[in-house]
Formats: sequence, C-alpha cells, structure tokens
Amino acid sequence: MPRRANIGGLSIPRPEFGSRVVSGTFRPRNLSYVVSEELDFITTSTDWVPVPHMSVTFELSRKRRSDIITIFTAMCGVEDPTSLQVRTKLDGELLSFPDEIQFSGMIPKEVQDWGASCHSYPFVFQKVSRGSHTVIAEFRGASALKANLEVIISRPSLVVVYA
Repeated sequence: MPRRANIGGLSIPRPEFGSRVVSGTFRPRNLSYVVSEELDFITTSTDWVPVPHMSVTFELSRKRRSDIITIFTAMCGVEDPTSLQVRTKLDGELLSFPDEIQFSGMIPKEVQDWGASCHSYPFVFQKVSRGSHTVIAEFRGASALKANLEVIISRPSLVVVYA
C-alpha cells in the first residue's frame, strides 16, 4: 500500500515506484484554439480515430525548446459497458504526458444505459523545438466485454498554450 502525504490537510497517495510525475514552469505567451458546436461524432472503433475539426497548427518561435500544454474538452457519451479514451498528438507523434486518458467510463445500468457528461484534461509536451507544429485530438472506445459499442464526442474544443 502506498504511503500517503498530508498536504494542506488533504491526504494524498505518494507516487508508486515507477510512477511518472511531470512538473515545470514557463511563461505562456500564445494561445491557439479550435471549438466546434457539432454534435455526435460517433465511433465504434477500438483504434484511435481523429476527432473531426480538432487540429491546431501554430508556430513556436523561441530559440530554445519550450513546453506545450494542450487542453481537450468535450461532452462525451458512452454506451454501457464501454469507456471513451482521448489523447493528443504533436506532429503525428504520441509524446504527451499523460499519453492517453479515460474520459467516460461505464455507467451502472440502474442509473441509465447512456451516460453523457463534460470532461476536460491537459496534456503536456515537454521540450518542443522551434518551428511549425500541429496538435490533433483522437478518441476511441475501449471495452473488453462487447464489440461495436458506440462512444460519442460532442461540442469538442482543443486549446494549445505555448511560449
């Protein structure tokens, strides 16, 4: 069992051996974004598929490497019993921390067959070199119980913060 740390009255678990924790500081000078009002981007794929319209191209002009933070937000729905996973990629490569995140999980049948809620998560790309870059968001369904279950993303947005 991991030991816990008491910080400001909150008891939080210490990172397990091998857990990765990333921190840093930079002065963001730029912000690029894309927002869509469209509803119901649906997939039954367990392979990663791009979220339509969620692509941001920007220019990193600093002489030294800089961190980039992307924030993906969407209203999500899942068909029981599956989960929706999301990731962002920089220039076609999976380099972010964390590399993927679960947005929606299984909703108990006694609650409802479909669960819909809004989720947001930041992804960090460290020490990105100067030049033109493109960030995209991707999503997929994940279920070990059934095949061809739908996951839905509606009204997505992608924000890129950089120096």
